[in-house]
Amino acid sequence: KPTLVLDMDETLIHAHKATASLKLFSGKILPLQRYLVAKRPGVDTFLNEMSQIYEIVVFTRAVKPYADRILDRLDPVGNLFTHRLYRDSCSPKEVGGRKVVKDLSRLGRDLRHTVIVDDKPESFCLQPSNGIVIRAFKNRKGHKYDELKKISNLLKEIARVENVRQALEKL
Repeated sequence: KPTLVLDMDETLIHAHKATASLKLFSGKILPLQRYLVAKRPGVDTFLNEMSQIYEIVVFTRAVKPYADRILDRLDPVGNLFTHRLYRDSCSPKEVGGRKVVKDLSRLGRDLRHTVIVDDKPESFCLQPSNGIVIRAFKNRKGHKYDELKKISNLLKEIARVENVRQALEKL
């Protein structure tokens, strides 16, 4: 199976402190911090469909306790995400003073069959030909969020190609 690397915050979910109208759950994620978490519309269908085609790896800039609490809710049975990588796996390369780069070579997968979906293109700047930028999900009323459906169709197409980088460069 090819590998699909997914960002978490603003790609699959939106989390923030305090009040929100749409929420996946609320509770303590980090000590003394309460977050409300909203799932991106269509995320459950997207993850289920993609898990049939791809090995799904979540690669987030978030810390493990925070991310695991959310990812366990997105994948309660544990059959969607094969691996989880956190902030400590990000490259020491700095963009804007923060460790933000997700080096796909750390996965040990053939990059010809690896694609990353992230709302921040700087996250995959070491392998830009492997990336798809998705509009950030901010959970704002009135915004239409159908990007997962569009990206799903693209991911289904490129899952069968010999080299995803060449396919993505043609777009």
